[in-house]
Amino acid sequence: MKRTRHGFTLIELLVVIAIIAILAAILFPVFAKARERARQSACLSNTKQLAIAVHSYMGAWDGGLPSSSLYPAPTHLAKYGYGFWMVQLTPYLKTQSIFRCPSASYDTIFDASLLPYSNYGYNEYLVYENYELNIESALPNPSATALIADCYNASLFHDWDDAGDVNSSSQYAPDKVSLPSGMNRVKYANGGNGKTLLSRHNGANMVFADAHASYIPLGRFYCKGGPSRPIEPKDRVEYPLIHPLAKIYGGG
Repeated sequence: MKRTRHGFTLIELLVVIAIIAILAAILFPVFAKARERARQSACLSNTKQLAIAVHSYMGAWDGGLPSSSLYPAPTHLAKYGYGFWMVQLTPYLKTQSIFRCPSASYDTIFDASLLPYSNYGYNEYLVYENYELNIESALPNPSATALIADCYNASLFHDWDDAGDVNSSSQYAPDKVSLPSGMNRVKYANGGNGKTLLSRHNGANMVFADAHASYIPLGRFYCKGGPSRPIEPKDRVEYPLIHPLAKIYGGG
């Protein structure tokens, strides 16, 4: 006897759709997290390549870090003199795409006709503070001193959340913690300008002054006293070290 084939009933179709919806609800966040982990890894790879470039640069310049106080700016940047670390590193890099983080929500630079787009910032204290500190051997804690990092408003960081800055109030930080000396600019690298701050990788990738790179989770950013930190850098306690003369925080 020949059987007659029937299609799915409405109930069966609804069950299948419900199962697909449940699987999608479970898997989409997993895929999103996996994609962000891949982007974070790619960004860390970028910072490691920047670390290699910094190391190569120092090898060619007697241990000197890219700066504007120890070495003169290139001719076409002479009137600016503040963001040319990217220009100094370019000869040691295969591509300028290394300056762009795949998780960044924007592209920024003060003048794209002069400098590459960048989603990373350079520690401005090492550009201006004291030319003697542009030499790695002169830094008290080079392995803890920030050099290049994920950064909002690249190409430099050190002053976001100092007094008078548009982001100086902790109301903009999701954790309500106000961190001075550029820490918020790195910690929340994907947003600012008087709006809720957004982290880039639930933390930040950073190259330190000894040219090693690592990932810093949000909970590791610390500054004793917050905006009320001591005026004298040598009396400050922070991690990572934004001001090279500050004391390193040993907790957390």
